[in-house]
Amino acid sequence: MARVFNGSTQYLENTSLANPTLPITIAAWFYANNTSGFQRVVAWQNLSGLQTAGTILLNYPSAGYVSNQVYTDPSPNSLPSSSGTFTAGTWNHACVVSGTTSALAYLNGTAGSATTYSTPTFSGTTYFEVGRLIGTQYFSGRAAYVAVWLAALTADEIADLGRKLNGAPCGVHPIRIRPESLVACWPLGGFHGEHDGDIWKDSYNLTAYNSPTWEESPAVIYPSRKKIIFPVSSPSPPSSTKYSWWAWNTFGTPLDHGARS
Repeated sequence: MARVFNGSTQYLENTSLANPTLPITIAAWFYANNTSGFQRVVAWQNLSGLQTAGTILLNYPSAGYVSNQVYTDPSPNSLPSSSGTFTAGTWNHACVVSGTTSALAYLNGTAGSATTYSTPTFSGTTYFEVGRLIGTQYFSGRAAYVAVWLAALTADEIADLGRKLNGAPCGVHPIRIRPESLVACWPLGGFHGEHDGDIWKDSYNLTAYNSPTWEESPAVIYPSRKKIIFPVSSPSPPSSTKYSWWAWNTFGTPLDHGARS
């Protein structure tokens, strides 16, 4: 399943992400119902909306494009766009990279042209929104496999996330890409069930507002799970909240899923 938004009132939110230091990468699969008006699939912003570390913005500079906005009032206001456009009523993959001095927007694994700026400093940018920019630009459609990294993913990594086969999604699951830099991953359905939890660190769960619903999600390539049998002499999996049982069972090693220091 995937989360479905009505384009006017429904969204998901987390307010406890740490204030970011660039670079960051944000990715998501999205199914837009239309190409009308500005719509935000994802935004990492402050409460006022006058700072955004990265966003997946649809229909800028015109219908069907995907853009990233790196913004601190009054500057920079960087808005790189994808090189091509998406079609409404189909699954597409968006990925935006906000680097220390430049930003990019990818659509279905293909990058647009970069924009450059002086390195911004963010304050209070702890709001992570799915389905809107706070109070405006609501998204009409479905979203799934949202993830954020404290790193600038490479073109090859982003192409893996956005793979398609005969036009259908078959991308790599986000937790398989640069796990040491992954901050959070919200599948919003699929194999993980109908919940808005962060499956990576279990620290940045999203809260749903105004009852977004559920529909079919895109297919992705899941990690192979190891069968691990702990002998009597083996240490138990870590009990710290820094580690998830799901990741332990998947990888068999205690990975630190915290943000980059």
